[in-house]
Amino acid sequence: EIRAAQKSGFPLDQRRAKAAQESILRLEDDLAFFGDSRSKLVGFFNAPNSIQISLPNDGAGSSILWATKTADQQLRDLNLIANTIVETTKEVEQPDTMIMPTVSYNQISTKRIGIDSAMTVLEFFLKTNPYIKDIEPVIKLAGAGSSGTNRVMAYKRSDEKLTMEVPLDVTSHEPEKQGWEYVVAVESRFGGILIYKPLSIAFADGV
Repeated sequence: EIRAAQKSGFPLDQRRAKAAQESILRLEDDLAFFGDSRSKLVGFFNAPNSIQISLPNDGAGSSILWATKTADQQLRDLNLIANTIVETTKEVEQPDTMIMPTVSYNQISTKRIGIDSAMTVLEFFLKTNPYIKDIEPVIKLAGAGSSGTNRVMAYKRSDEKLTMEVPLDVTSHEPEKQGWEYVVAVESRFGGILIYKPLSIAFADGV
């Protein structure tokens, strides 16, 4: 349970109520991605039993970073992340969504396939990979990987695979008089991320 209170002679005005709501939603967002060990909440980024993928370090200077790799190498890495789920589970699990740090998304969305081509790595991958239908930038994935590296994740966007449990959405209660003051409580209840099919999720660090 999350509580935020504004003490004054009047109820929360619209601006302060919105600020309290946004504060709670930001906290829920962090909990959804990173979890909370004190509350034993599992986050999407640390979901147990997810498939960990090691990307080749064949970029310039033996680097894993996409900034050091060619368009073909970036495409290979993207296909490796997506296809490993399918191959590992013998086609039982098939991802349809990929998320990555904004900087990584910008790299593949601007790097062209060949000098004379107008098609980017992102466009070519979405056109040719049989599984992934959507790729989205998520700023929180920057530094979310091992040793503070950037992380890319692939998964199936389905409530049969994972859900975010919110038993109580952000709610403002009636003002309560406490002495000479009025307190307005704003609360929400958050149950964390439930992973039903952990092998439907794969991640790779170091991009």
